[in-house]
Amino acid sequence: MKQDRIAKELARMSRADAVDPKSDYFVFELTGTLDGRVQIGVQTRCAGYENDDVTKELRDASAMNPAWWIETWGKLGEPFLVVNNLIEVALFLREGGNALVEVETAKRMFPSAIAPQRWSKLPDFKVTPKPSEAFNRATSPSRPTANG
Repeated sequence: MKQDRIAKELARMSRADAVDPKSDYFVFELTGTLDGRVQIGVQTRCAGYENDDVTKELRDASAMNPAWWIETWGKLGEPFLVVNNLIEVALFLREGGNALVEVETAKRMFPSAIAPQRWSKLPDFKVTPKPSEAFNRATSPSRPTANG
């Protein structure tokens, strides 16, 4: 009986009409690693640079367009959940995968996942072109034939 209620609730949360048009949503992904750890990812945007240093980008969670994500996940055959409250967070944590998480709910339940973070970018590598003769192939030595 309990499993039926959970299955019905998950089915309801897996529909586009679960999105509250008055709310904003973050895009989350909850996955596991091969070594048994749980990972939570959030779509972010550039929020600026630390001390105007372009190699130290500041990123924060950004509200996304739910309709676009639902359409995209549908095209990819990816399931999703729409999470609007704390009870639904529990079901998302149980199921994992993709989710649209209402912003205020995310702020309460996942503050470290949506907090601004610094991302260090690698410096651009300078590519030095090789002289054209570097691409010439060496001829292979002639091989003796079976007849000698």
